[in-house]
Amino acid sequence: MADLPIIPKDPWVPCTPKVTSTPESRTPELYFDVIAQFRVTKEARYAPTKDATFCNIFAQDVMAAMGVPLPREMTANATLKLMSDPGPGIPGWHVGDKSAAIAKARDGHPAMMGYFNPQGAHGHLAILCPASTLTTPITAQAGAQNFINESATMSFSARKLISVIWCWAD
Repeated sequence: MADLPIIPKDPWVPCTPKVTSTPESRTPELYFDVIAQFRVTKEARYAPTKDATFCNIFAQDVMAAMGVPLPREMTANATLKLMSDPGPGIPGWHVGDKSAAIAKARDGHPAMMGYFNPQGAHGHLAILCPASTLTTPITAQAGAQNFINESATMSFSARKLISVIWCWAD
């Protein structure tokens, strides 16, 4: 990854990724490279502050590079609510079960898991990585902790894992 993407510090300014994917070019290796190029553990753009975390921004950046953009300037809760809407939804995205989302991620397709916070506060989005298995979903996230290729138990508490929303795109 000698050619690094342009990653502005301002979270609302879109990135210019160097590594991208299309439905015709999906592989697990390419998907991992798309995720890794954003250097979620190092970039100031994704660093948590005392008032905010940036899971939505990281997910928006990764999915735009995967060719299935999420709406910008939306919280995790707003994104999940729109994605789950049987009407408009988010073009190209599907909501379903854990096994379908993990199978897509393992094949190099964009996939996420998210927690919709029913209390109205912000929810959470985590990227499903291609190393996921049915028993151990592997995630990348920006949040209170930023990481790549860790167990979903680092992204979500056991209570939240029970009610996550599984989603993917082709």
